[in-house]
Amino acid sequence: MALTAAVDRPHYVDQKLREFQVATNVKIYKGALLSVRSTGYVGPLVAGAQSAGIAFETADNTGGANGAKKVRAYVQGDFELPLSGAAITDIGDAIYGTADDATSKTAASNTYIGVIVGFVSSTTVIVRINDAFGRTAAP
Repeated sequence: MALTAAVDRPHYVDQKLREFQVATNVKIYKGALLSVRSTGYVGPLVAGAQSAGIAFETADNTGGANGAKKVRAYVQGDFELPLSGAAITDIGDAIYGTADDATSKTAASNTYIGVIVGFVSSTTVIVRINDAFGRTAAP
């Protein structure tokens, strides 16, 4: 439907941090990779689900209903993440989440997180997640 009058749309100045409603009966720890459940609520990352970023804070919805708690999450930025067998040659490669604190370079059945932009060690890389939210596969 076309507009028939001016609309003042809310504008979110902070493009890096978003608030999400938490899925029922889950505890999210600060720093956890997050994903959107089929219900639309977020929880610790489940491989294959849509990425929702990285938890800015801990949110405990144990025993709570869907949406009873909220969590703020980073949806943009560069973050150190674990990657077993990392190498400097991984820079530029896509990275996928397999759990709330585990990643892989394997796309199959996993969740696209972002792109490796830096190498720290054989177990840690720097990942840019600025395009992770809303994607289920690498661009």
